[in-house]
Amino acid sequence: MAKHIVYSVDSKNGFTLVEVLVALVVTAFLITILMDGAVSSKTRQKNLTLQTDAMMVAASKIESLRDLQGVQPSVNGNHRNLVWNLAENEIARDPRGVYALVEARITVGPEKSPMLVTRKKRYLKSIIR
Repeated sequence: MAKHIVYSVDSKNGFTLVEVLVALVVTAFLITILMDGAVSSKTRQKNLTLQTDAMMVAASKIESLRDLQGVQPSVNGNHRNLVWNLAENEIARDPRGVYALVEARITVGPEKSPMLVTRKKRYLKSIIR
């Protein structure tokens, strides 16, 4: 007795071409969403690091300018990949002319966006040289 093996076209033992293509499309969409999230996260991390560095530079430069006598109209400079601009404005002066109330304003950021961080501070400053 010879055994005959019959193959059926409608057999449910495998996947159809349409099912495989749908699975590939769904997988591609999921990978796209995951990659977009990873790139966005990396960009946010880079911007946060840059902003933190800019805040530290701003605080440092304002404190160093406070130690100088007299009112400095404007000071510019670079620190690593950051550009900063610091300006002091005299708001008021005591009657003896010894001290002045000064407002310092600093802007720090990369060259393409130099106003990433803006910080203001008021303090008394000796104007006698």
